[in-house]
Amino acid sequence: MEISTINTANLKETAFEREGFNTWKSHCVLRLGFRVFLFFPRSQRIGGRFWFEWTCIATLWVIYSSFLSINIPEPSFLQSVSELRSQPSIICVKLKKMATKRSVGTLKEADLKGKRVFVRVDLNVPLDDNLNITDDTRIRAAIPTIKYLTGYGAKVILSSHLGRPKGVTPKYSLKPLVPRLSELLGSEVTIAGDSIGEEVEKLVAQIPEGGVLLLENVRFHKEEEKNDPEFAKKLASLADLYVNDAFGTAHRAHASTEGVAKYLKPSVAGFLMQKLDEGSSSDFFAKKSAFVPRYQISLETLVDSSDMATAGAIRLLDMEEDIFGYSCTETIGKEDLEHIFRHQELGVGVIHTYIRFLYDNFMRGNDQLSNRFRFVSSSLVNKALICREPDSCREYLVKRFMASSTNNLYLWPYNSGCHWLLLAIDPLKEVVYFLNSIDGEWTNYPDMKQLVDTSIKVFRSQRQARVPRTKSSNITWIKVQCPLQRNGIDCGYFVMRFMREIINMNQIEIPITYFDEYKCAHYTRLQLEQIKEELCQYFIEKRLISI
Repeated sequence: MEISTINTANLKETAFEREGFNTWKSHCVLRLGFRVFLFFPRSQRIGGRFWFEWTCIATLWVIYSSFLSINIPEPSFLQSVSELRSQPSIICVKLKKMATKRSVGTLKEADLKGKRVFVRVDLNVPLDDNLNITDDTRIRAAIPTIKYLTGYGAKVILSSHLGRPKGVTPKYSLKPLVPRLSELLGSEVTIAGDSIGEEVEKLVAQIPEGGVLLLENVRFHKEEEKNDPEFAKKLASLADLYVNDAFGTAHRAHASTEGVAKYLKPSVAGFLMQKLDEGSSSDFFAKKSAFVPRYQISLETLVDSSDMATAGAIRLLDMEEDIFGYSCTETIGKEDLEHIFRHQELGVGVIHTYIRFLYDNFMRGNDQLSNRFRFVSSSLVNKALICREPDSCREYLVKRFMASSTNNLYLWPYNSGCHWLLLAIDPLKEVVYFLNSIDGEWTNYPDMKQLVDTSIKVFRSQRQARVPRTKSSNITWIKVQCPLQRNGIDCGYFVMRFMREIINMNQIEIPITYFDEYKCAHYTRLQLEQIKEELCQYFIEKRLISI
């Protein structure tokens, strides 16, 4: 019997269903008996007559018969369809009874045509100072659900938040999102001036079939985050049914996520929620147009629920001596993580965390890679320190170079104050590879170049005293043709990707046209999103953020 053939509203518990629950009871009793049976050693079973086994069987039969007659309430796990799926011993009818219309994909034209559908989406996208969208991932992720609803003639009412406004805050208005949303949907989207009120009700009444109305930032009302019942009722009064497709906020008991669902039936999950819930996010990731930053969303959830959000706490990440040549501790604050989420300018702590990720996942335990590639700390050598303490910067570089016994390539993310670039230095061959995501030359950074040249010359002099050089050469600077920034993503992500590519290449010499040869002439947005996902996953797996 298929689920679709059962009238779940009128289905009564049948004798077959009760038998199914009795099967569950039997399963529990037999498993318990088997564990008790194995607890006793074979030595207690006398003379091969197995009197003990027969005693256990008889006892279990008595317990089993009594157990079936007791009206034991169903365990809590039977109340969740998602957990029922993982319990193969549960009778199928129980699942069918509870399998109401949980996904938007089960709603067809008869359910949707002409209906007002309240859709909670997550359009919390980053904006620059000019209110231009710098990353539209979350908007694109919501498009499949919206198009499905409009395709069946539904009147779609979108609700979302943006940022953390304290009351009505113009910079957190959803108006800048309307052009991009309209472009992706292929139809005009109307925006309301509020999320409740008479004006909104009039606009809802004017929505045509297949039309879309975007409500203003729902967090402009403090009642949203308090899950105020009256506010939830006002939101629910705008629609006939409810769809939740805001994975990033679905865990929160807010008026637009949890409160509205109490007053609108059916309440179903959108395609984004369904994909992630069913564990098929890998297929979803494979589609560039529907990329879902799963680990980013999870990390944001952890940060919002941790003391980093409530008390401004920080996190510490130990850096081993093998990474930078000295032991240190990196400090990670909420602002550093916000920069990751918003694709804004990354701090030194974030860059160093990714270096720790590269070391842990690629180099640790791999003697070839760990001996071939090493890192230079951006905390000890950067533009500010080069200008203020050039001698200490030079001493650190020379000390790092002297630690090499064979050909090593030192990867140095250099922060010029407002831009990240990467230097890959081979001090023995006296070669410096210059990787920059903007079209600039090393001559634009004279202090940095002078420091590197001087450090290599000092290294040459000191090493000559210890190991005679067989060949004298000039310092060679090579500009590697790199993918250039053209998609609004911070240069720090390019530097992290460069380091990953070089380590994967596993060569000391970097071809000038390396990125062309490896068919990476231009980084796609997805390639840089993968770096961010790796970084967020590392934060989660290292349990750096805990509630």
